[in-house]
Amino acid sequence: MPLIRLAGVTKGYDRPVLAPLTFEILEREFVILLGPSGCGKSTLLRLLSGIENIDSGELDFSDRLNRSVVFQEPRLLPWRTVIENVMLPFELQSLGDRQSVDRALEALRTVGLFDFASHYPRELSGHANACGDCACACYKSEAAPSR
Repeated sequence: MPLIRLAGVTKGYDRPVLAPLTFEILEREFVILLGPSGCGKSTLLRLLSGIENIDSGELDFSDRLNRSVVFQEPRLLPWRTVIENVMLPFELQSLGDRQSVDRALEALRTVGLFDFASHYPRELSGHANACGDCACACYKSEAAPSR
């Protein structure tokens, strides 16, 4: 069974952006979206992440798939430390136990920010902010159910 299946998916705004699109992504496949500006790459990613809805067609996800989004621009909240940013989804679900903190610290270790857990985004480089976003996505996809 595919992790993601699209069948005849379309999306448009003031004009069609995605013509009927059909494909599957299987477990352990590596997929690259390549095309000129304006061809629908970002639109497709927003559909796959659940940020936007399709206009028509079918879009199915395996129950085994956890989805997270890392935006092109850093999205860490400036008034929270790096670890507080990573922990936010769990605080909102009242799941801030010691095990959650340990997993968040492990996510920061994975992206090379363990030593910066108590820093604020303004104290980090642009690259480190992007890594913080990746830690948030890793941590969310590991422990929190996606929609």
